[in-house]
Amino acid sequence: MKAAAGPCLPVVVSMGDPTGIGPEVTLRALAQRPRLTTPVVLVGDPGVYEATALPFPGALPAWKDLYGKEGRGR
Repeated sequence: MKAAAGPCLPVVVSMGDPTGIGPEVTLRALAQRPRLTTPVVLVGDPGVYEATALPFPGALPAWKDLYGKEGRGR
């Protein structure tokens, strides 16, 4: 079956346990992406993602939370 043409729906990734490996695995995958055309929505504490992203340059793009707070990305 052929997929219908149209806008891509975002991929939503939940953080899981903030002290577990979920944030690191997610950011490693995002850092290694060649050219991601599908929007990615990370659900979880932005501070945890920012701290986890330090060793993975480019893994975390600039972001905005649901309340309008913006982050620089890493």
